[in-house]
Amino acid sequence: MAVGIVALLIILTINTFIGQIAKANDAKRKADLNRIKIALEEYEKDNNFYPASVTCPTDVGLTPYLQIIPCDPQTKQSYGYENDGTAHSGWFKIYALLQTDTTTPHFGPGGAYNYVQSSESAPI
Repeated sequence: MAVGIVALLIILTINTFIGQIAKANDAKRKADLNRIKIALEEYEKDNNFYPASVTCPTDVGLTPYLQIIPCDPQTKQSYGYENDGTAHSGWFKIYALLQTDTTTPHFGPGGAYNYVQSSESAPI
């Protein structure tokens, strides 16, 4: 009986811990996208266009606005980035897939994302 109770407590603790990790990853994703958005806006102010790509961690195109482009905390891949397809883009959207949001429909490139930050000039 005691072993069963201990096992149940361990299972509940693990499930809670996994849920907290997912929430922390989502908070990091949102903060990362906000940091990237701010750097992109600063870049645009100085150059009058947005960069063609934003990739982690080696893209130096946003220096000095952002020294290292953050990667997704779980997959270690770049966040999704979309623009008008030109070298001197007039808008951008940057996407992430949140782990804890299962109600928002997926959108963005390949329909693979459920969270977006964008320039004001980006199409809806």
